[in-house]
Amino acid sequence: MIPDELLNLLDLYAEDEYSFQLQKMDFTVEKPVIAIAITVNAEEVDPFTQHWEVVVDGYVKSSCTRRYFDGLYWNDDHPLLWEYTEESGSLYFNGAAADVPALFMDLWEAHQEETEGWLSFDQYIGKDRIGALKHGAGLLATGPVRLLQVYAACLDRQGISYSIIGRWRGHDFIKKGKILFMDGDYIIARSFDFRRLS
Repeated sequence: MIPDELLNLLDLYAEDEYSFQLQKMDFTVEKPVIAIAITVNAEEVDPFTQHWEVVVDGYVKSSCTRRYFDGLYWNDDHPLLWEYTEESGSLYFNGAAADVPALFMDLWEAHQEETEGWLSFDQYIGKDRIGALKHGAGLLATGPVRLLQVYAACLDRQGISYSIIGRWRGHDFIKKGKILFMDGDYIIARSFDFRRLS
């Protein structure tokens, strides 16, 4: 997705010898275009800047707050994509946990490991679900089936039966989504087309 020409440029220099500047972005149009300047300032060459544009096809969501950033990379299997690329469902359980706080901690730790901290635990399992765990039956979580299976493994370790039902695809579902990171900022879309301008 990131062209070899750009990757080769970044491989030639140390990370502290180049920087990125976001010069333009407009997500209000059908195919947003992002303008990026990459400035190389290394001892062995005179400073120079390359200008690139990135055409965003199938724009879904973004979180872009920085104008300057140090890294640029993409991923096609990131937790932030799951809402758009994975089937969703609901996880129900039946059976009381012997130790509800220990189960809750197991669920939290499994969530953090699977999502690498990118998705909020409370978004899927809120504090209101502790009551359901105490009563021994009910809805535990709704979300990407991939994540529900992680929660189900926690229930299974406690000897609690479960069912994942109602598999569906969200209204923003994209078969093969990608996420482009600019440090911690990101853009989710179907694809990104890089073009060197100068």
